[in-house]
Amino acid sequence: MSKSLPDRALPGYWTPQEIAAELNKSPKWVLHRITGRDGRPADLKAYCVSRLYFVPDAAAEAFLKAHRG
Repeated sequence: MSKSLPDRALPGYWTPQEIAAELNKSPKWVLHRITGRDGRPADLKAYCVSRLYFVPDAAAEAFLKAHRG
């Protein structure tokens, strides 16, 4: 990637807020992509721990690549 990655809260995983910041989208938009709301199937793999979502590096990087303009 040409842009350096931000320091993340949990190494090896991204939060929806961190992904949203990279894409200039709302965290709610990213959560909907994880949970499959708005009539769409989920297209972002994440683990839910105590009501918090964590996206593995590989899934986050593929998602970012697919959604950057």
